[in-house]
Amino acid sequence: MPLQQYLFFDSHQAVSVGDAILFVFILILSLVLVIAWVGLWLLKHWARVVYTTAIVLGVVATFFVGPVVSPALAAAFSGVSDLAGGIILGIIWFSELRSRFEVHRI
Repeated sequence: MPLQQYLFFDSHQAVSVGDAILFVFILILSLVLVIAWVGLWLLKHWARVVYTTAIVLGVVATFFVGPVVSPALAAAFSGVSDLAGGIILGIIWFSELRSRFEVHRI
């Protein structure tokens, strides 16, 4: 019951300027993340840094979101998504694939 009360109270609050700014930031960050995914797929040298920056900024943004109430299935998918992001970071920075992202100058 306390979580339902919180959700009811939270859903009836007016949208603040901070909430709007955070929404725009997360929207832009999501677009950057999609661009980074495409760059990683195409093995572009800039994609590794863009992806890492987007992930770090996303983690920092979670500190400003506030409390989150979600169903167990959504929390499970969120955890799997975080794990996949960490695995991607490990692969692009610490595996043999990292050499494919380095700029080879002659």
